[in-house]
Amino acid sequence: MSSKDLARWAISEIKRLQLGPILVCSGARNSPLVIALEEFGLSSISFVSEESAGFYAVGLAQNDFKPVVITSSGTAVAQLLAPAIEAFYDNRFILFLTADRPKSYRSSGAPQSIEQNGIFGSYCSNCLDIDEIPNNEIYMDDSKPMHINLCFENPLNWQAEEQTKYLSEKLIFNKLASESSELDLVGDELYVISRLTENEVPAVEKFLKNNSVCVLLEASSQIDKDFSGKAMILKHGEKLLKSININDYFSKVVHFGGVPTTRLWRDLAETLKLEVESFGRGEFSGIPGVARVCGKNLLRQCLNIEALENKKLHSLKKMDDELQDNFLKILKDKPSSEASLYSALVEQINSDDSVYLGNSMPIRMYDLCRFPKAKAVYANRGANGIDGQINSFLGSSFLHKERSIAILGDLTSFYDLGGLWAHNYATAKCLILLIMNNSGGMIFKRTKSPEKMLSRHQINFSGLEKFYPEFKYQAWTEIKTLPVEGKHIIEIFPDEMQSDKFWQDWEDV
Repeated sequence: MSSKDLARWAISEIKRLQLGPILVCSGARNSPLVIALEEFGLSSISFVSEESAGFYAVGLAQNDFKPVVITSSGTAVAQLLAPAIEAFYDNRFILFLTADRPKSYRSSGAPQSIEQNGIFGSYCSNCLDIDEIPNNEIYMDDSKPMHINLCFENPLNWQAEEQTKYLSEKLIFNKLASESSELDLVGDELYVISRLTENEVPAVEKFLKNNSVCVLLEASSQIDKDFSGKAMILKHGEKLLKSININDYFSKVVHFGGVPTTRLWRDLAETLKLEVESFGRGEFSGIPGVARVCGKNLLRQCLNIEALENKKLHSLKKMDDELQDNFLKILKDKPSSEASLYSALVEQINSDDSVYLGNSMPIRMYDLCRFPKAKAVYANRGANGIDGQINSFLGSSFLHKERSIAILGDLTSFYDLGGLWAHNYATAKCLILLIMNNSGGMIFKRTKSPEKMLSRHQINFSGLEKFYPEFKYQAWTEIKTLPVEGKHIIEIFPDEMQSDKFWQDWEDV
């Protein structure tokens, strides 16, 4: 079932039942619903926070409206639980229309894939979990909330839904490998290294030092991109891997650590025909359908291997170096672009700093730029939501004594402004909240989403200084020297035109 047809069916039911107003929260997964709203000529109201939209709907319901709240997937849906409870006990109708990943993604730990079906429990009169258009019309109890969960395949590329997905016959979905299994590693694997614990870093660094393998290293790995060893750390792994026939260079993917950030992880589930050995944390590989999850014994066996050699490292390095040369030229030509500002910013991070990276753009930009060896790098990569990020930053830096830095987007910061309440518990000598204000969710611009999904605004954060007088506020259009003591809110304003041109030039490389 195509996302387009499923979305059109859902919106046609809303129109038939004369429900409204319709409240839309930004997200890529629910973009087919936004497009369908426009096709049916239905207006909507945009919200940044799902919880805010939910309680706004509660207020509408108290005036006998039949509101609809449309959200993306993951923790965005969880934000609606409190409004659902309020509406349930007040006998009010709200339709929660939530976009979801395919059902095959469940229990895999894939990005923004949680168990959405039945998430509201007894607080909704009916929950429909739909990936095919039902034969019957929807029945609703107009005195209780209702939940319709729509499972979309590829919401931003409907043509891709026609492609046959690859599911390896050799591997069993989310199946733990036997501890007596043998590892078949020869060196021509692609190694993806994500979030590692402090105890895991030395063993992985030893493996990289002793083996001539190709590595896609993520910022949350706690390993410096300039790590010295036999392994080749790709500077622009995601870009490079999209420009080659990956099967010509690698026999499989070996993954260490938490759920990866890289888009490659999603591509492996959808189109790339490569096996995956995942040495993750717990039973979640973060990828549906094609990964074998390996336990601690196999991990020890793997990390003790020496003298692996990838015969194609030279050609891979040559291509990667060419990408880096082009990347630096584009940065120099677009000094006020978001990418250039990030690049200048991360150059100031040192080995004593604790860094927290917000989801969506910050963690991707940190990966794109040359990230340094910070003392610790944190990010919420469980379900990859943008909610609660300020609180998570303050919690992650609870015992850190030196400088603690959070890099967040504007919409992410809006979500959790009350989180700064907890700053008094911080022990760091310097606390910095860096807010990259793009005047909206510009990540959706790159995915060619409808304009409404950008949640454009003209708000700045200068007023936070009055709410939290312990913080000093600064507004930057270029990167200056980061403070080394005290508490600071630094708002950074990229040039939108230069940012657009940067991404266009980088895409053309």
